[in-house]
Amino acid sequence: MMPGVDVDITIRDSVTGSYVRIPVVPETLEYGEGDALTDSVKILNLGNVEFPSGVDLDTLSWSSFFPARYDPGYCATSDLKTPQEYRDQLKAWKEASTKLQIVCPAVGLNISMRLQSLPWTFSGFEGDIGYQVSFKQVKTVAPRKISTATASIMSVSSKTQQDRPPAPAPAQAKTYVVKAGDCLSLIAKNNGYSDWHTIYDANRSVIGDNPNLIYAGQVLTLP
Repeated sequence: MMPGVDVDITIRDSVTGSYVRIPVVPETLEYGEGDALTDSVKILNLGNVEFPSGVDLDTLSWSSFFPARYDPGYCATSDLKTPQEYRDQLKAWKEASTKLQIVCPAVGLNISMRLQSLPWTFSGFEGDIGYQVSFKQVKTVAPRKISTATASIMSVSSKTQQDRPPAPAPAQAKTYVVKAGDCLSLIAKNNGYSDWHTIYDANRSVIGDNPNLIYAGQVLTLP
């Protein structure tokens, strides 16, 4: 970090509000800006075409240590926890995939991230714990709104069978009672048929094999 610059790093639990102030500021912060992402689509007679599809997640990492005792020469705060307490808190956040807010005003950093890895080593006769941390950005996906038209369709499709109107009753077939002097051609003409064969085909069981022989009182079906 730059000499003479008051650097402070705070990790805050976004849900509970609990936080850890890093006791020994690392010499460097390694911040990885997410790469631009594209989707490759193969188009006929054109080949592969790249379409933008957002930006990958940012990353952050550093190495430092949790001191066993306060030393004003390198400690950012005199209110120290034990090295084990620092380690256990970060470990709990990592295992729970807790959404964390990483704040470092000196570099304008205030971003939501999750702790990805926490390798550590026990070193020194005083019991310091050296560690490395790596974080990955958290992005929030906004819920999609459903339009009124879509909601109406969903509402209709979710109706139970009892809610739906009954199916219409099948249409009743029309009948005609043969009168004296009738023939199939006359009956067809008077009932809107262009050809008497339609009536005959529908009434073969009543008329028989000869369509010219019909009798008064016969009941014919008009299809």
